[in-house]
Amino acid sequence: MKVNIKIHPAALQKYVEQSWDFAYQKLLQRYLLNDDEIDAYKFLIREFYYSIPPEDFSIKANAYFIEYCQRIDCVKIGRDCTRESMFSFIESAIMEITNLKPDELSSSAYKSGSIKPNCAMVED
Repeated sequence: MKVNIKIHPAALQKYVEQSWDFAYQKLLQRYLLNDDEIDAYKFLIREFYYSIPPEDFSIKANAYFIEYCQRIDCVKIGRDCTRESMFSFIESAIMEITNLKPDELSSSAYKSGSIKPNCAMVED
């Protein structure tokens, strides 16, 4: 018998909100974002977490969150960086994270120095 595993909506929403809050505080508060732009960011982040198979969510979601925050945390923003450039950067970072191998998602790999976060300078 096959068991249908689902992600609890509250668990998913917690990661979406925490990821959004981190990106907003670190990168996006300098922009006056409208509701549509905020919804677009949150949709992108929600899809990021939906990419985790439900049976692995409880294990991988935190690793994805840590990787996401490390990438956001090391970004340097150019003075003339636009909203579009920032959205494009975040979208690219999310795509890179979802393509990492499981052993590359381990925060212990960062602590040991074997993997370096993909830092970037975002500007136009």
